[in-house]
Amino acid sequence: MLVRRSIPVKLALAVGIPVVASLLFALLALRTLQQVRIGGAQYDELSESNDLRADILPPPYYIVESYLTAQLLAETTDAATYQDLRQQMTQHELDYVAAHDRWVTGLDLNDAGQAEIARLLNDDAFKAATDFYAKVESDFYPAVESDIRGDSTEAGHEVLEAVLLPLYLQHRGSVVEAVPLVERQTASLERGATRSAQQGYSVLLLALVALTLIGMPFVVRTVQP
Repeated sequence: MLVRRSIPVKLALAVGIPVVASLLFALLALRTLQQVRIGGAQYDELSESNDLRADILPPPYYIVESYLTAQLLAETTDAATYQDLRQQMTQHELDYVAAHDRWVTGLDLNDAGQAEIARLLNDDAFKAATDFYAKVESDFYPAVESDIRGDSTEAGHEVLEAVLLPLYLQHRGSVVEAVPLVERQTASLERGATRSAQQGYSVLLLALVALTLIGMPFVVRTVQP
């Protein structure tokens, strides 16, 4: 029985068991951290999944899909196709406005980097986009409807190239300018998250060691005959 063992053996058990338990816990915590940390296996899988989703879905805060729809509208002379494409354009506009509403409050204007991103996306790109949709309604739709009645595509193409294309390119320029800023911000956030996780693990490990050292005298006294 434990009470009949020699003092060295009891002392070794009293010290060794907490130390081994602490080390096992620390190793388990480290393994978990390596899996879920920035750049870890599970993080990489999640990042790849999000990247794939971004690659195959049209971005709602970029009016490239709307401009493509405008190109299709300019080509059609069929009334039913025109109505379908017009509904798509309406949905694109709703999606864009929803994305804008999200990022108007989602970017911190007190942060210099995010403030510049907000200026490019929420101000410059947004103005070009709203002008684009306004011209679609006021100029482009009437031109396409006139083409459908006359079995032509001339008027629609004229508005597309003279009015919509410059607005789209203006919008696109602001978006392209914002991309490297967003990438730098993402990289900075990832570095900060990694440092925080490493510091948290170090604090946890030190706390376990400290608790083990503090608790050893009490454990030793409990096993003494």
